[in-house]
Amino acid sequence: MKKLIILVGKCAVGKTCLEKVLNELYGVQRGVSYTTRPPRSCEVNHVDYHFISNEEFDEMLKRKEFFEMTEYYVNGEKWRYGLATGSFIKDAINVTTVNPEGLIGLAKHIPLEKLKVFKIISEDSTRVERYLKRENYSPKAVKNLSERLTRDEEDFDVKRILENSNIPFERIFNEKDRTLDSVASEIYKRIF
Repeated sequence: MKKLIILVGKCAVGKTCLEKVLNELYGVQRGVSYTTRPPRSCEVNHVDYHFISNEEFDEMLKRKEFFEMTEYYVNGEKWRYGLATGSFIKDAINVTTVNPEGLIGLAKHIPLEKLKVFKIISEDSTRVERYLKRENYSPKAVKNLSERLTRDEEDFDVKRILENSNIPFERIFNEKDRTLDSVASEIYKRIF
């Protein structure tokens, strides 16, 4: 692959939306992850994620088909995410979203000079608003919000994970006063 843009950030900072805009505006190819979590109402199988069962995920693990994988527990239920080795188009600029641990896993398989890592940042108030809107303000989303924000603080401890990994990254601010087009444009300009 020519280049792999990796978007890292806490929930509801706009990573998936930015992937889509980079694809639409610049033809950047999306590396779609596999997950065992249920799809959100707006998500499409094989477009947003490959939604699979835990058994299918286990089979892919046995066949060593993942660059990286991550597990989360949400209300006692285990959700897994994995990026398969065949997720990227060889002669293209690709983009994907992973958490910091997933980034470290990817960096073991892909040369650092091919990676362009962006930590997407938004204010907590913006993230809360986006998260609740994305989840249609459901009572379940409101209930899960505190747990999700707390878990993100652990999962995205940049000082501990990214800054100590020797993987170079840049910060991009995606605040509510910016359009996704302008943020995607900034990312695209920085990859060259």
